[in-house]
Amino acid sequence: MDVPHAQRVARPTWINVRTVLGLLLFTLAFLAGLRVLQSADSTVAVWAASRDIAPHATLGTGDLELVDVGLSGEMLSRYAVGAEPAGAVLTRAVRAGELIPVTALAEVPSATATRSMTIPVSPEHANGGRLQAGDRIDAVAAFNAGDERARSVWLLSAAEVVDVVSAGGLVVNEQSAVGVTVALSPEDAIRVAYAIRNAAIDIFKVTGEIGTVDPAAVTIDDFNE
Repeated sequence: MDVPHAQRVARPTWINVRTVLGLLLFTLAFLAGLRVLQSADSTVAVWAASRDIAPHATLGTGDLELVDVGLSGEMLSRYAVGAEPAGAVLTRAVRAGELIPVTALAEVPSATATRSMTIPVSPEHANGGRLQAGDRIDAVAAFNAGDERARSVWLLSAAEVVDVVSAGGLVVNEQSAVGVTVALSPEDAIRVAYAIRNAAIDIFKVTGEIGTVDPAAVTIDDFNE
């Protein structure tokens, strides 16, 4: 009589495949969730308006607040980040909560910025016309020449020559002139503008050590003593 031999039953392979697929799906879901969390933390502090601000207003600290936004690249470059833009001037209105666009900001000119102005003067009254950029000059204005009210006043002290224009067309009292362009403070610029229209101007080249000079005005009485 033949005795049957016991045979091992093979475990179904579909169980292993299902387990692997489950682990793979879990891993993918975990990585996707981690990526979402990481992107949520990638925010940047951007300056925004804390209230409605009218155009041409100068921004103050109380007008601004930092807000965290999820911008990057080109979008982020459109708005004010980094240093607080207090002191800048708005070129358009901004509403409360609106991010401050960099295109809406204008710098305030410095009160100490220099100006340049061209003084037309005949060569014999400008060191013979032998001036050049970089020279330092003094200037005196003579008002009411030939009149008993005549007086001379000090205009400039050690002003820097920016350029010298000698092209034709410049005329002072029907004589050819040179244009001496100098760097000026706002206070000196308005005095020189008045003198150009109302006085004869003499320019002196400064050599050697430069000091502060501001003598009193000279009148006819100073020569009648």
